[in-house]
Amino acid sequence: MKSMKNRRIIRVRCWAALWLAACGMIVIQRAHRQTVQWSKLLLFWLSILLSQSVRGVDPVLVSQWPGYPRGQAFAVAVINNLAYVACDTGGLVIIDTTDPANPTRVGGYDTGGRARGVQVVGNLCYVADGNTGLQILDVSNPNTLAPVGRYYIAGANRVQVVANLAFMGPALEILDVSNPASPMLIGGYDLKRSASSLQVVGKLAYLIYREAGLEIVDVSNPVTPVRVGQFDTVGSSLNVSVLGNLAFLADGEAGLQILDVSNPPKPVSVGHYDFNYVSSGSARSVQVDGNVAFVGAAGAGFQILNVSNPAKPVRAGGLDNLGSAESVEVIGKLAYIADPQSGLQMLDISSPRPVRVGGYDTRGYAQDVQVIGKHRLRCGWGSRSGSSRPDQSGQAGARGPLCHKRRNPLRSSRGTPRLRVRYR
Repeated sequence: MKSMKNRRIIRVRCWAALWLAACGMIVIQRAHRQTVQWSKLLLFWLSILLSQSVRGVDPVLVSQWPGYPRGQAFAVAVINNLAYVACDTGGLVIIDTTDPANPTRVGGYDTGGRARGVQVVGNLCYVADGNTGLQILDVSNPNTLAPVGRYYIAGANRVQVVANLAFMGPALEILDVSNPASPMLIGGYDLKRSASSLQVVGKLAYLIYREAGLEIVDVSNPVTPVRVGQFDTVGSSLNVSVLGNLAFLADGEAGLQILDVSNPPKPVSVGHYDFNYVSSGSARSVQVDGNVAFVGAAGAGFQILNVSNPAKPVRAGGLDNLGSAESVEVIGKLAYIADPQSGLQMLDISSPRPVRVGGYDTRGYAQDVQVIGKHRLRCGWGSRSGSSRPDQSGQAGARGPLCHKRRNPLRSSRGTPRLRVRYR
């Protein structure tokens, strides 16, 4: 209704401008001596009417490509050749990796928040989605995802589901998800800090708190969890992987830290490995399989360590020229890496020298703009409200290249760069 009203106003003003022009021409013909004065007056009123007409036109979204949100990859879970990627403001993306050299997006869901953690159990996908909390999705049909339930948790960044319980970060909160449509909070433990990672093994939850290191909490009674141990590392801990009596910590610039947690109240450091051969190497994620630790490190890429002797880890191979691996998932001979800088990366790790076999860029960044005719095509940031960088028009909410009807090129709101248009 509002757009129809605007069109009527523009039509009336255009007819008024034509009428004024016709009257002006008649007057000019009858008064040759005052031609210049009348011409100036006529042009003045025409400019007022036309500028007011154009000023009522606002941009209207008419199309967008690729038609779904894009964002930086922060976490990945792989089930049956399907990679479920938590893409920050891009929500959840499902990628078919049956052919690693040609991964294909098969589905996704706009979670509405900032997806940072993901786990798949059966036909359900649990997403830690920032300030929108826990999102539970039905992924039985990867092409068409359906929301099942949700629970609000401020700043949700990690999720692990064990039996009917969902353990959430940043503060340890425990939800009963036996009824996925209606998750219910049953307990929690607030350590007054924000956990960057968590792992539940048996009756113990291992939480990573950056500068505070490792916290161990007994969750045998989920209603009243109890802290049982703590270890302050030398670096800024970001991720943990527990295998048997050993906890492997990605400890930032301090590299990989290995702790003996056989006595939870008193964890003991047994070894470490720093990436001193790379000046900016910073361990960010780790997964341990048998005697091998796979470490994602900003500045040092993807590293493979032999930890058969925890006191003296040995580098067995790696790929240095990779981005910032926020999450590592190893399935067989393939390593799946969630990298905010380049999306989902897949490496063949069958040899000590990993080989990149494929990847899928989940991001979208604005680089240029051109106006032709009546529409403006903008290569968008691929993010919604909450993105750290706005699109060219100053609007939050771009989800990829958008096509807008052109606004008045002479208008510019305060703080927004003018869009200069050259007509051809």
